[in-house]
Amino acid sequence: MRTLICFGFLVFTGFAIGQKSMDFEACLQLALQKNLEIKLAGIGEETAKYQYKASYGKLAPTISANGFDRTRYNQLYDFQTNSYVDNSVREFRGTVRGTFNLFAGFNVINSIKMQKNEYAIAQVTSKQIGREITISLAEKYITILYLQELIAANEALIKSSEKQLDVAQLKFDAGVISESELFKIKSQKATEELELLSNQNKLTENWIGLKQVLNLPISEELLLLKPEIKLDQTVVSTTNSFELAKQALEIHPLNSMSMLREKKAKAALAVARSNRYPNLNVEYLYRTSYFPDNELVSSDLQFDRNRNGFLGINLVMPIFNQLTTFSKIKVAKGAYKQALVNTEIIRNQTTREVMKAITDTKTALKKVEAATLAYAYAKKSFEADALKFELGKININELNTTKKAFSTSQTELIQSNYELMYNNALIKFYLGEDFKL
Repeated sequence: MRTLICFGFLVFTGFAIGQKSMDFEACLQLALQKNLEIKLAGIGEETAKYQYKASYGKLAPTISANGFDRTRYNQLYDFQTNSYVDNSVREFRGTVRGTFNLFAGFNVINSIKMQKNEYAIAQVTSKQIGREITISLAEKYITILYLQELIAANEALIKSSEKQLDVAQLKFDAGVISESELFKIKSQKATEELELLSNQNKLTENWIGLKQVLNLPISEELLLLKPEIKLDQTVVSTTNSFELAKQALEIHPLNSMSMLREKKAKAALAVARSNRYPNLNVEYLYRTSYFPDNELVSSDLQFDRNRNGFLGINLVMPIFNQLTTFSKIKVAKGAYKQALVNTEIIRNQTTREVMKAITDTKTALKKVEAATLAYAYAKKSFEADALKFELGKININELNTTKKAFSTSQTELIQSNYELMYNNALIKFYLGEDFKL
């Protein structure tokens, strides 16, 4: 079992042939280039861009052309010759029609505004997805480094348990301690091996998640470089938390997105109201034809004599359309009100998110200070009790109590260091800086 545990750890910490060393910045650049969600967002943004450009086409006239080749078959009875006479006529006709909308209740202008806001929303969505991928990548990056340190600590504890087991076995063979004391050490060692295996499974899960964010093959080996903690004293100061939260809110993509959705909903309401207004458009038609069976008149002359056209102005006044317009306006009003409420919800959520990151950073700083002292004390206590156990001055229960306190303090110190590193970088990211570990 010990061999399998070590093998699994070696595979997922990068100690394999062909591994690639990467720091967080390199991982982030790779994620922004290859992540599938970012690619999908980019496609959506391009689609919204084309739809926005196409919406300007409604300002231009509509022009269409059609032509046909028609033959009318007919027979007439000639009483003079007492026979049927073929009276079939073949005609070539071409028509060009153009329509230009002069007024449609500002429907076109507001439709363009809707598409413009939709394109802007798609752009902000791409930015927000990039932010989410950045934060997700940072979480997995930090978690992997944390678990790797924790696994190394687990292995050190198991080695100490093996040493204690050897000492206990000698004492048992000499009749100094009972067999139950030996079983307690074996049980403690088995518990530590189970914890090691659990952490290795978590490490494997986070490696898979990281490689999926990077869109890399699961089999590719990576070695993540540990960053240094560079604490920004502005972040952990106690006087400007609300000012930082306000500053972060103003540049947060979700806040921008909610405001754009407000504008889009307002434009959609204007489009719904446009159905109350009259519709005025100009139509022009030009048509000509040619009869090939008419040999007496040339085709050019026929085209010239048969041409006709008209120019008309159409005015459509809406009077009653089964409450369809009324219903559309009510629905659009409801959507606009929802957009206003959603903006406030997003602002509250974002403010709470930023404030939590600030308080987490301050808490992590205090935890590092406390955990450092606790770890130093617990380490000395454990080393002293381990020596006492070897000399037979304390029993295994007393040693395990000290060992458990040492293991807990070590875990808390490792965790608090990485929490401080992550939250400090997260706050600066919320304030508009690049996410740097």
